[in-house]
Amino acid sequence: MITEFDPLAIYYGEPLHINDALTIKQATLGDIISIGEKQYWSMINLLTALPCDYISLLYDMGINYMEISDIEFFYLIKNSLDKKYTSVLFGDLDFTKFELCKRDDGEVVLFEKESKCILDEISFSMMTKYLCTIHLITKKRRRAGNKHTYLIQVDVDRQDKLAAATKPNKSQLLPMISSLVNHPGFKHSIQETKSLTLYQFMDCVSRISTMMASERIALGYYSGSIDPKKINIKKELDWMRDLQS
Repeated sequence: MITEFDPLAIYYGEPLHINDALTIKQATLGDIISIGEKQYWSMINLLTALPCDYISLLYDMGINYMEISDIEFFYLIKNSLDKKYTSVLFGDLDFTKFELCKRDDGEVVLFEKESKCILDEISFSMMTKYLCTIHLITKKRRRAGNKHTYLIQVDVDRQDKLAAATKPNKSQLLPMISSLVNHPGFKHSIQETKSLTLYQFMDCVSRISTMMASERIALGYYSGSIDPKKINIKKELDWMRDLQS
């Protein structure tokens, strides 16, 4: 079973083969358009969710988010994952058909009979780590130090969920696509962007932004309007630096 993935392969849009029954493809902008951007991000949010992302929901179910494993939590929300959307990433795999099982050693796993796909702690962790990586998502786990703090977290999470439900739906990608296709440093037409994976496109956004910032800093540095002691000038002028570090 694979436990690491190659950053260069990610950049080139290669699928990740986690085990014999689980392969994750990368969605292109065209794929996202075909199923709808709102539906796509909703799916990604579910696939990468941690128990601490749904504190109030679990509380209403009588579950403390600190007392449930990631796999057990995923089992609770898996039926919200529609195959017509997840197929852009997982092909024919149907998450709604996974069952919660225990191995002989007592480890809790998810098992799907038709594909014989097993999601144990390692493969599930690799799946979510890969999805977070290609979508540039950073996850932070939380814990409450005491019951009072926990109840505050429940209330805050509930209010956040209610506020999010009333917000109008806006495209996250449209402003970036519009900006890049009108930028002289971007080499793809509007139609050509459809063939880019989301990771490739977001790398274009980050790289062009970095190049523009480096140019501005270089102009300020050589004109004397920037104090080199206040910034890491070597790093800021290196527009080819690793953007993920």
